[in-house]
Amino acid sequence: MIRLFVYWNGFVDRWYNGVMKSQMLMQHCEWSDPDAIPLYNDNIGLPYSYDFLPEPWWGWNPARKEFLHSVVINFNPGSGDIAQHRNCIAYSGSYSDIVNGGILPATEKWHYSKRAIPVLRALESLNYISGPYSIWNHLSIEVLPWHTKTANANYRKYITHASNAIQIFETVFSFAALASSHIENTKLKDKVIVKMNESNIAFVLKALANVGYTSKITVPVTSCPVEDGKFLEFMIDKLPHTKFICIWGSKSRNNFPGKRAMEWILSNIS
Repeated sequence: MIRLFVYWNGFVDRWYNGVMKSQMLMQHCEWSDPDAIPLYNDNIGLPYSYDFLPEPWWGWNPARKEFLHSVVINFNPGSGDIAQHRNCIAYSGSYSDIVNGGILPATEKWHYSKRAIPVLRALESLNYISGPYSIWNHLSIEVLPWHTKTANANYRKYITHASNAIQIFETVFSFAALASSHIENTKLKDKVIVKMNESNIAFVLKALANVGYTSKITVPVTSCPVEDGKFLEFMIDKLPHTKFICIWGSKSRNNFPGKRAMEWILSNIS
């Protein structure tokens, strides 16, 4: 698993130092050029996603030496702000240093409040963990590292590029699976939560299947009876020891469902 933290540190270093763009232009990079699609950071002025710090993961990492309690895969990291632009980012030679150094407090706050807290709070209510807990007990991993305001048609087109789909399996889903084996609580050990709805995960799994990584739904869409919230479970054939649980709400958009729904869902996953 450490090799994937090392990989992403190297990925961001190549991006920052300009090596990656040269590799992409020569088609010698493992990822395709997002500018060729193109991917935009936002819809105002259309700045390229490539000009903003890639965000492959956030939170728990071996350097923190904290207990890991949850791993969540996100569909996309949203727009980057000016502090994440390549001309502004305080880069010291390591992406891990950015995460651990408090350099992007707004990003840290978002992952803590929008991803870590809903899961950790539910685990605590169900007596699987006890507080206090922090962002360092949780790991967020993005399907793509590039900042985009929405997962629009160009974003989806980038996912389906064969080389990108391979990397999504090898450096995202495999990364999450390996990390989940280090989870300390019995409820989520060897389980990865995926913050996507049914249609989005179907799209991603089809892209993986097209490059040889097949999967199967093991628990169909199940609705929470006490509050807006749904989940399904799936497994990827080449990651047989990991269960993936998609969680979403019809009204929650990019947030997890409410507290009662999260507790019910975590109580009912297999």
